[in-house]
Amino acid sequence: MGEYPFSCCLIGNSCPHPITYRPAAPSISATAGGPWNDSVTIACSLPRSYMSTTFQILKNGHLVLLESTPSSQGVRLQLHTADPDISGSYTCSYEIDISGRKMQSNLSSPFSIHLPGD
Repeated sequence: MGEYPFSCCLIGNSCPHPITYRPAAPSISATAGGPWNDSVTIACSLPRSYMSTTFQILKNGHLVLLESTPSSQGVRLQLHTADPDISGSYTCSYEIDISGRKMQSNLSSPFSIHLPGD
């Protein structure tokens, strides 16, 4: 898991600065739902033509969901607004397998959820 360093040099020349590749960041969004808007669903979506093996959703930098289901669609996390700990900054990432190497994407942009009264 992690970055995949590779060099892009002319044969016979040294490469003092290897290039590091990380898969593009996913996008993160949230929608309200439920019969009384009593839930929030966070969606982590992959860039087009990607197939992930593992997804992570983090809240304030701490893991809240780890799902190891191969998917090209992404992953969803449903939260209930009655939970007092729902407020925070959410990000997500995914992992892909390239030539037998696990590579972690960059993190998505943060998405903040703040309930009234927080």
